[in-house]
Formats: sequence, C-alpha cells, structure tokens
Amino acid sequence: MDKNSKILIVGAGPVGLTLHRLLKKEGFTRVRHIDKNLTAAQESRAIAIHTFTLEVILKELGLQEEFKQRGTPIQRFIFEEKNELLHTVTLPRFLCSIGQNITEEILGRDLPVQRGIECLYVDVHGNARLKRQDGLIEEDQYDLIVGADGTHSIVRQMIGVDFLGKSYVQTWSLKDVQFDHSPTDPQTAMIQFFDDGVLLFIMAIGPKTFRVFSNSPDCEKFLPKDIKIESTYWSANYHVHCRIAKTYAKGKCVLMGDAAHTSSPVGGTGMNSGMEDAYLFVKALLKDDIQSWASKRRRYEKNLLFWTDSIYEFFTKKGGFHRFLRRFLLKYVMKIGAIQKVLFNKFSRPLKKGAS
Repeated sequence: MDKNSKILIVGAGPVGLTLHRLLKKEGFTRVRHIDKNLTAAQESRAIAIHTFTLEVILKELGLQEEFKQRGTPIQRFIFEEKNELLHTVTLPRFLCSIGQNITEEILGRDLPVQRGIECLYVDVHGNARLKRQDGLIEEDQYDLIVGADGTHSIVRQMIGVDFLGKSYVQTWSLKDVQFDHSPTDPQTAMIQFFDDGVLLFIMAIGPKTFRVFSNSPDCEKFLPKDIKIESTYWSANYHVHCRIAKTYAKGKCVLMGDAAHTSSPVGGTGMNSGMEDAYLFVKALLKDDIQSWASKRRRYEKNLLFWTDSIYEFFTKKGGFHRFLRRFLLKYVMKIGAIQKVLFNKFSRPLKKGAS
C-alpha cells in the first residue's frame, strides 16, 4: 500500500496505539486515529505483557526498556488447592506485569489521537461517518479502515461480520489492592482452585499493588484468611467471552484485537495477541498482502482460543474425577520440562521474528 494512503484507525487502546506507532515508524503519513472516549484508560485492566510482545514488538518501537523498568517481572506461577501447594512453575522467560493505563500512556506518547470522536458508520468501500463531541458530523472516504474498537466493535457490526463463539455464564470479578502483607513475593503469581469450579488469581502489578481476580462475583471471599486488604484502587465485575470474527478483512476494512477475537483471561493472551495482530498487519501491509495476514491470523487465533477455552473448562470442571485429574496433572505431569515449554509457547509465542 502507498505510504500516502489515507488510513483511519478506530479505537485507541493498546492495539490501536501499537498499530499507529508502527505505521508512523514505517513512514505512513496520513493516519487519522480516533476514539470516542475523552481520555485514555485510567484503570489497570489488562496487565500481562508476554515475551514476544516485549522483546520483539516493543523492542522494535524502542520501548522495551521503559516497559521493563516500569513493570513487575513475573518469574513463577504457583498452583494451590485450598491453600495446599500442588506445583510451582518457573517460567522460561519472565512475564511483564504492568497496568493497561501505563501501557497506553507509553504507547500513546506524542501520537496525535483525536478523542471524543465517535464512529457512527463505515462500509467496505472505505466510507466513514464520524460524530465530533460538539455534534458535528463528518463524512470522508479512506483507503483503509481499521477496527481496533473492542469487543462491541462498531466497525465489525457496520461491515456485517459475525462474531462467532460463546459467552461464559460466570460473572468475573477483579480488584486491584494493597494487602497488609503480601500473600507471595511480587515475582510469583498464584492460582488457587476451590469447590464449584472457582478459580482465584493473584499477581503483582507493582511493588505493593496486587491484582486479584476470579470467575466468581466476589473474588475477595476466596482470599487466604491470613491476609487483609488495606486499600482497594479499582474493582469491577464483568463477563468473559470466547469469540472470533468470521473474517478479519472485508473490502477496505480490517479488524484486530478484541474486535476480531476475545477469550477468557487464561494465559493472558488477549492484549498480546491484539498487539501481535497490529505488528504482523504492518508487515503484511508493506507487502500488499492483507488477505494472507487475515487468513493466517484468524487460523492462529482460532487455535489459541481453542486452547484457552479448553484449559479454562478443564480448570473449572466440577466433580471428584475432574478434581483428581487436575491434581494429578498439576502435581506430576506439569513437572515435565518439555510439557511446560509447550504450554508456555502456546500462550507466549516463541521468539521467532516474522512468525505469522
């Protein structure tokens, strides 16, 4: 695609910002970037930065060291059932834990994002209708429109792409808190299993701040009894989905990030996979190979969603047999280094540049 082509990016989360910065780096000069929200994310939201994202994408953008300095390295995961230790996994490469608000701050620095502008309409011919905060309606035509506008993407809806899959029945809850004392050291994340298929995750997102989240409406209820919450910085309840767009490219429009695929928090793949969408899309754009990108990314992410869904369903299955099987796998099978490596690489892509 000509680097003087008109491009519209809808959505200024981590995926849209990554795309914008990559396009700028490659010399695309006519990028318009809009978001209906007046401000960037103020909450921590997605917190996991995987190795490929950190050491390939962010490194190419010159941001790797800042993410390392401002994030918390997660080196280990411990698995417990009702406070009984089942297994400790040491990661082959660390996970960077950092709030989405900080991620957006770093990625969005010096980018001309136009906020308070809502996308009302787009079509596959590149036409767009936008509404400014003062109510003025703008109409224009673009050579490329990118929907990076989240799970409820207006771009996806306007171009008539089905969002295939399912929604989980559980209501999830999360809290960002400071404890009276740490339940684990900041470089060790904790996953606990309880009756009725309840999971509890605890992971540091700062020196004294921890993310607690669960597939229960009240994550605090399942915290270890010997720790107390001193401060709560943010809390939310939400629903989780496992869905994928029927196609990622239609006419002059493309979808990426949560607009194209969304999954359970298992593996922390959502934001990373979306940022990888943007990274590989720009590589494909330079070769005028968008359709190949769309096909390969959808195939890759369909497989990824299968794994995140399967592991989530396995972790939350009720009954004595599934509890026994889960304990056996975590206590014995997960000790095998080759299996740990396969699972790690399933969620955190191996460091092989140019992979699709």
